[in-house]
Amino acid sequence: MKKLAFIVPQLYPRYVGGAEVFNYYLIKRLAEYYKVSYASKTNLGLSNSKFCRLRGRNSFFTSFHLQLLVIYFSLSSNILLLSYSRSRSVVWLIYPFLNLIFRVKYIIVIHGGGLTEWKNKPIYSMFFRRAETIIGVSDVICKEYERRTSLDVKKIPPLIPFRLSTESKSSLRRTNGIEEEANVFMYVGSLKALKCPEIIIDALDVLGTSYLRKNKILFVFAGDGNLKENLEEKVDKLELRNHVRFLGNVEREEVCHLYKLSDYYIISSDFEGTPLSMLEAMFNRLPILASNVSGINSIITNGQNGLLFDNKNRLDLANKISYVTSNVSTLKEMVFNADEYYACHFNYENVIKEYRKVIDEI
Repeated sequence: MKKLAFIVPQLYPRYVGGAEVFNYYLIKRLAEYYKVSYASKTNLGLSNSKFCRLRGRNSFFTSFHLQLLVIYFSLSSNILLLSYSRSRSVVWLIYPFLNLIFRVKYIIVIHGGGLTEWKNKPIYSMFFRRAETIIGVSDVICKEYERRTSLDVKKIPPLIPFRLSTESKSSLRRTNGIEEEANVFMYVGSLKALKCPEIIIDALDVLGTSYLRKNKILFVFAGDGNLKENLEEKVDKLELRNHVRFLGNVEREEVCHLYKLSDYYIISSDFEGTPLSMLEAMFNRLPILASNVSGINSIITNGQNGLLFDNKNRLDLANKISYVTSNVSTLKEMVFNADEYYACHFNYENVIKEYRKVIDEI
């Protein structure tokens, strides 16, 4: 049996980003087929997997590299699986040397990183060149890293096992203190600059409290981040508290209920790899309002399976919000098209098969 080790500093449930949630489920699932170990700041408590605690990266980088050396020999795995991010280039320097000196094989999985330019190209080039396989979660990421590295990048979407709520919409709304007739827009994700949640508050300000009250509009934010306090202050300043609710981080087991009680899904990011929350919204057959940016507009075609908006234009978003609350028949067709698109392009079991194929071929 092959031995597979994940080097994933951040994992759900301690961290709730898309990559952190995806890796959480991938570790648990691949442990059914391989001897899996993982080095992380989060102990999942899995009985069939070995855990090594990974300390913070804020210390001097050589300390981090020595830590990885100890972890590697402790895990004694055939293959390392690395979740690539925008960390400093020195963080990735250890892996090519492990490959050169100890013949360590590793797989790189690129979830996003905003596609920022490399500041130390030789280190990154060596890191990618010595990988056994490079995986990207979207067409945009694959094309960009093929351009940068002149290497093949395999696309595997970052799916998790989504599930549907078995509770009724009415009961969920009662439980959460939401009016039966409310038009509920759901945002699921981190509250940070890259996600641009402030544009949503700005659009609500454009619509005005009279319009929001008349149309019983409520925006629910499920997620946390360094912008949360500022957003709450802005909501209070603009007197939008009756139309905006911040839930903070929500357990994965509860997220399906949020989609069920909602009428629409909104995502306002500057960039996405393949947004997990948006795929889950499609799975739950919600109309999609999404920013017209890379990683999103390769999935959503405006007017066909969702609506795209300029996330730097609050008036554009305000108009889209007004449109979806007034054109139910058009939305039904978009939801049908989104459901068809999801069924054709995304399947969790196929994702697991693709990862197993990559691992088995090494």
